[in-house]
Amino acid sequence: MDPAMELTPGVLLIQGNSALRKSLRRELERDPYAILAVNSLGEAVARLKTISYKLVVCTDAQRSVSWSDDYELLIDKRGLLTRSGGRYELYLPGVGVRTQAVLIMPCVDLAGVRGAVAEVMTRLDRMNAPGTPGESPSRVSA
Repeated sequence: MDPAMELTPGVLLIQGNSALRKSLRRELERDPYAILAVNSLGEAVARLKTISYKLVVCTDAQRSVSWSDDYELLIDKRGLLTRSGGRYELYLPGVGVRTQAVLIMPCVDLAGVRGAVAEVMTRLDRMNAPGTPGESPSRVSA
């Protein structure tokens, strides 16, 4: 990630279902994150051209064979950071995507999404901590 890129302490949430998007936003706001919730991948891509986010969270289920195919506009498909037992996948962002990571977790479990976001934010904080041995923003598996 470009060190000159300033990140908001925030999360960009992608969820097409209006009621679920509002519920997820409220659930994630219980932790100390600024949340911007959008209804489509297109809207997310437009936002990411002008604003940087610490994490992009994709909870919308798509129709592709794999999660990475669903969100290929946002991720570096070769940049899988971790896969958590079928719960979620965490990727490095694609070129020009202004975020540290993209969390793909198609589900409607509010507490599950909140827990995964907390896990990932902790991991990102560890990766960015100066002098942290053994941690780097390269591919990692869990």
